Amino acid sequence: SSDQIELTVRAAAKRYHLHVDVKEAAKCDLSELFDESTPYFTLELPSGQLMIMGISGRFPLQFGREVLAHQTILDVPDRIDWKSCQLTKDEETNETKAFRADFKSFDPFVKRK
Repeated sequence: SSDQIELTVRAAAKRYHLHVDVKEAAKCDLSELFDESTPYFTLELPSGQLMIMGISGRFPLQFGREVLAHQTILDVPDRIDWKSCQLTKDEETNETKAFRADFKSFDPFVKRK
């Protein structure tokens, strides 16, 4: 549920001393919150809310993986450590291309015609 995911994200963020904002996805324009060069992390909840963290300084690179693999969300603890599920270079390249194509319609920085 959205509540359980939010609790898990907040607990992980607290461990890393990260600030989390929650906004309604339909009313949130990330390009208004961050300029193109500012890194951020977002997670859209099933409820339609966005959990948003602006990144300044050090950010745990595996934060998203750690949160989503947690037992309260996807329950795949063996996937928390990226080293335990590495792909070949070709597999990784193909998955990256497929993800970019699939994500393009959601990218707030892509200019729409």
